[in-house]
Amino acid sequence: MDVDGDPEFVKQVYDDIRDIFISKLSDEGFGEELSDSGDEKAEDDKKKPMKRSRVKRSGPSCAGRIRAIQEEEFFKTLKTSGDVRSKLTEKGTTYPSKNVAAALTSMTKAGELRRVKEGGGWKYQNP
Repeated sequence: MDVDGDPEFVKQVYDDIRDIFISKLSDEGFGEELSDSGDEKAEDDKKKPMKRSRVKRSGPSCAGRIRAIQEEEFFKTLKTSGDVRSKLTEKGTTYPSKNVAAALTSMTKAGELRRVKEGGGWKYQNP
């Protein structure tokens, strides 16, 4: 594994990975001989779960953007998820196919759209 960055960041990544390995191996009964005697962390600190930072996203969701094109009567005729993805890209936002499909499925379950199986795939339309 390669980690690039300033020395503090690299040390933090190394420490986190080492602690994870030691924890996993301790669960299997291999812990004592692997622990670092020079480790300045308290035993309680090792048992605390790691905090994960999350990227905060702003702006409308994929489903929100689909609702916006729905208001423009985009779903007056049957549309595939590929058609929806192309329209969103045309409007300036690109989403992976799986995100568009998930949003369309959620909107269908909520009754905001209806779907019809046609030609081996699903097509979506206003209810």
